[in-house]
Amino acid sequence: MGGAAYSISSEPFVYLDKNHIEVLGGIRESLMAVRDMEDHRKIVQLKGKKKEIASEAEEAVGAGADIVFIDTGRPKDVKKVMGRLLRLGVRGRIEVAFSGSVKIDDIPRLKKLDVDYLCIGRDILDAPLLDMKMEVMDKDGPGGGIS
Repeated sequence: MGGAAYSISSEPFVYLDKNHIEVLGGIRESLMAVRDMEDHRKIVQLKGKKKEIASEAEEAVGAGADIVFIDTGRPKDVKKVMGRLLRLGVRGRIEVAFSGSVKIDDIPRLKKLDVDYLCIGRDILDAPLLDMKMEVMDKDGPGGGIS
């Protein structure tokens, strides 16, 4: 359904997840801590816990994020963030990722969202093994071939 990549960016990047943000004192502070890494893209995980999700996105963009990662699992949050990015006039240079308990079966519905990356972790990383067996039989025996 459009391919899958093992990483959100093929370029060097810094991923600031919710734990980094908490330890470093907030979104702005986290991005300031990595501002000298000019050759790395800055990706910020947004959860909408400290403030409204669109306000978190605006703070991230203002502090130098290249990709805002909406990790709430709520498509309505994408619409809120997109509206804010469009009002700020930055949608053309800021990329948006979406995740949050996304399942492979959700892709047809979610691909309508205006996001650059749809992130599916658990369904790919923790996918169950394919339970498959093969038994080779004499073509003239019971079943007459491979089953």
